Amino acid sequence: MPVGMLWAGGCLLSLALILLPARWWPRAATVLAFLAVVLAFADTLYLRFFGSIVSLLAWQGAGQLGQVWDSVRSLAKPQDLWFAVLGFCSLFPWFWPRWQEQWPFWPRFLRQAALAGVLWVAAWPVLAAVRGVLRETQGAQVFSYTMRMQELGVWGLHLLDAARTWKEAVGEGLAREEKQQIRDFFAQRARTTPAFGPAFGRFSGYNLVLLQVESLQNFVVGLEVNGQEVTPFLNSLRRRGLYFSWVFDQTNQGRSSDGEFIALNSQHPLGEGAVAFRRAGNRFMALPKVLRSRGYSTLSAHAFERGFWNRAVLHPAYGFERSFFRRELGPGEVIGWGLADGVFLERVLPKLKEARQPFFAFLITLGLHHPFDEFPEGRKSLKLPDLGDPALANYLQAMRYVDGALAAFFEGLARAGLADRTVVALYGDHEAGFPLQAPLANLLRIQWSPQQLMALRRVPFFIVTPDASLTGEVDEVGGQVDIAPTLLHLLGVPRPSWFVGRALIPGRQGFAALPDGSGADNQLLWVEPFQACAERLSLQGREKSACQPLREAVAAELAASRAVVEHDLLPDIAGP
Repeated sequence: MPVGMLWAGGCLLSLALILLPARWWPRAATVLAFLAVVLAFADTLYLRFFGSIVSLLAWQGAGQLGQVWDSVRSLAKPQDLWFAVLGFCSLFPWFWPRWQEQWPFWPRFLRQAALAGVLWVAAWPVLAAVRGVLRETQGAQVFSYTMRMQELGVWGLHLLDAARTWKEAVGEGLAREEKQQIRDFFAQRARTTPAFGPAFGRFSGYNLVLLQVESLQNFVVGLEVNGQEVTPFLNSLRRRGLYFSWVFDQTNQGRSSDGEFIALNSQHPLGEGAVAFRRAGNRFMALPKVLRSRGYSTLSAHAFERGFWNRAVLHPAYGFERSFFRRELGPGEVIGWGLADGVFLERVLPKLKEARQPFFAFLITLGLHHPFDEFPEGRKSLKLPDLGDPALANYLQAMRYVDGALAAFFEGLARAGLADRTVVALYGDHEAGFPLQAPLANLLRIQWSPQQLMALRRVPFFIVTPDASLTGEVDEVGGQVDIAPTLLHLLGVPRPSWFVGRALIPGRQGFAALPDGSGADNQLLWVEPFQACAERLSLQGREKSACQPLREAVAAELAASRAVVEHDLLPDIAGP
């Protein structure tokens, strides 16, 4: 981080004090210094998990802090005690002498004007840098806050965030030419996407159940520890259904809410903040709304509070006619935050049996959530060696438990007489959040590299149909934006023109854009934070220039999709 920018940013903060009456300086300095320490601490924790600072928009989700307090606590490290020391030191200005009496030979207004001038000059480098970024063609896109911080410093980065947020709030939206470019992108996507393909319409009129599984990461599928399968049921689904092994986690700061937004809307999440809070008033045209137009009844269920991630507002907006949360599902065994997955899925089965067919049901499991610091002893079924990380061991136990809960759910569908007329799909909502350090690297027998980090950002996607012949692994590259188009493909519903994603069918030119600007296709991986290019399957490094077309395609898709969400353009894209 540039020291000069840190100094300039500090002078910019001090400039705010100079504009106040001098008698207020000591107390104002105390408040400003204390808030700066708190913000720096919050940035540190946020960087460790999300790789970005706490933006103004991210604070909209601060009301959920109590629910994720364990995750926050797990991110703290012993060296963070220095923030407590700094917080204590920030109180010192409160007891400083009255500054306005130190230089009696200068008129008060001259003292303030002189200090303001000096601070303005000292702060100019960071102001000029932020102004330059805002004027850049790609200034509205921040793929890597870490890279921006190296350029602007932490306070300059917060100034950029504030300026961009203000610009968005008071701006007039997109120009006509920009809107036309976005329409052209979606029109081109529609022209180059096959309308039909293998298995199109094979399950027209069938029920659809889509499960979003908390923190289910691809590396657990097929994983064995001491001869024990971590997910034996999911492993069996690779033989009795379709297993999409190269689907990337495309979530951003909205985490689980991003996962469901992407899967249901086939759009990318925002660059900063969660759609669940920032754009809850958008005119969504999501998968449940599409299926309702085809005569489906729709329902969603989640064994936690209805207000978490604003789901009680969003789910009706997505097109769900009925939603069941903890209040509707009733009390029972709790693991982590909400009903244990086994209890939750058992409670949902009667709702499915009563639903008008054909139905679309979206089920959100909760299981064990980050930081995975506890798991009930009575539910542990794996005999694990010392993995060097108790959280990783708890995570594997949780995956084994949810695997058994999913097996029981499939059996329950069969007993309810629904299996013969129901397509069941499931996917991981986002990666678990484990760093590629010794415990995970040893477990998976891999070594750290940028391309290995990229490869680990995959989540499994399964589709199980009543047709026993529709099985096998599909290794076409895709992302969570491709989930809804793939399901519609099987149900015989043409891909909506406003969807970013495309059906994951064999032979398709695979592609996935990730929120930080990284991307993948069937040949290459591009890792934006490390500026690294590699072969997809061998992970062997390639020249950076080899990935330039991929990088440009990623930027184009993210820009178009984010503009649609930011400016509520779906009706414009979809037409009448």
